[in-house]
Amino acid sequence: MGLLLGCGGGGGTETGPMPTSAWGVPQTLDTNLTVDSCLTGDGAGHALLVWRRGAQDGAGHGIQEVVTARLMADGTWKAPAVLEAGEAGSTLGVPAAAVDDRGKGWVLWFSETGSGGSVSTEIRAATVDLKATSPFGGPGHPFIFPMGGYSQLRLAVGSDGSALAGWTYPRFEATSGATFSSVAVSRVGSSGVWAAPVSYHQNQFSAQALMGIAGDGRGAFVLEQGTGDDAFLQAEGYDFAAGLATASGVAGWEPASQTGLFAHATAWAGDGHGGLEAWLRYDQPATGEVLRQAWPRRRSAAGGWILGDAVALPRPAEFLSVFREPDDTGWMAGTGPEGLWVSPLNGVTLGSGHVLLAAPATATNLVAVRDAAGRPALLWIQQRNGTSEGIGFCRLEAGAWTTPTLLPGTAGVGMQNLRAVAGPGGLVATWEQFGDRVLILRAATWR
Repeated sequence: MGLLLGCGGGGGTETGPMPTSAWGVPQTLDTNLTVDSCLTGDGAGHALLVWRRGAQDGAGHGIQEVVTARLMADGTWKAPAVLEAGEAGSTLGVPAAAVDDRGKGWVLWFSETGSGGSVSTEIRAATVDLKATSPFGGPGHPFIFPMGGYSQLRLAVGSDGSALAGWTYPRFEATSGATFSSVAVSRVGSSGVWAAPVSYHQNQFSAQALMGIAGDGRGAFVLEQGTGDDAFLQAEGYDFAAGLATASGVAGWEPASQTGLFAHATAWAGDGHGGLEAWLRYDQPATGEVLRQAWPRRRSAAGGWILGDAVALPRPAEFLSVFREPDDTGWMAGTGPEGLWVSPLNGVTLGSGHVLLAAPATATNLVAVRDAAGRPALLWIQQRNGTSEGIGFCRLEAGAWTTPTLLPGTAGVGMQNLRAVAGPGGLVATWEQFGDRVLILRAATWR
């Protein structure tokens, strides 16, 4: 696929029958107190795991480290390497990582020093080449900011060497004397030079949140826009023309003619031929349409956007994921009060939804991923009556979704931050697991 998202990505086309495969026993990669992990891969089996953890310096002071580990072609993990060991009193932000189908990309993270009104924040960047003997370059320091409070760092890369980063930050407006949450975006082209960040906001009274970001050689992102005078939030899409460092708004993206709309997280998909699409799930409480509709936004390889009408979802959904094939068919998966469901997708037409995991079991942290052969699969953290049952898994096999199963060795433990990408011959999944006063970083491989 041409679309590769931060903390996950990759794709391919289906080839041959599904091999007999199984999940291996999970292994522990780290047991430090602070773990904020991000997993990405090239879609062909090479994977990179990045996380933040607690450590101590030579004087015994508590510090934070940004650490990486590579998954090799034989299914083994290379020993973790420290990208940065922070100083005592400094803060390293949760990292973001993404690579393209060549295994090349970036790792980004925040580094904050100082206190009070003299906080300095940098976004640090390291280049990645998963197939090189020495995979990391840098870190460099592309951006410096005068205050802290940055969050939601997201990263996506395109197959031409470009990358797109976005994050939220506190924007102080001198005229109003107020601080609003806003979004900044920067893009890097094949030159490897990051452009100066650009802030996207409507006016001095507006607040924004970064809803979704995708990179496919040009890059696109979606903001949730709102002001103190608005009774509802609007979603606005922005797109980059080839070679430009500043995005332009996509005309007609937000449903301005609607009232009482509340936008939710965006599901992205690529068709493998330069097309890009985003599905925005909306509530419309005034009409009773809650959790049951979404708007497709599709960009062709030529660059034009098609803004589709509202699509009725076959079942209520709080979160959506989309698989798109080159022939414009695909699948949509959703999680909601009726459980985890899937529906065939033809263009923007949805079939009847099929429940894979029925309530009262719940599927949280849903991950839509393709294995090393390009076949769709779903993973999730499964709970029942508030108790964790383990990590659930099913895949598309011979045109039908398999019965959900639980990964071995995951039952009865609390988990968070589930990730998955194509691994050697199949899939690799990572997650954070609650241990004795610590978070344990674990991984399992399906081959």
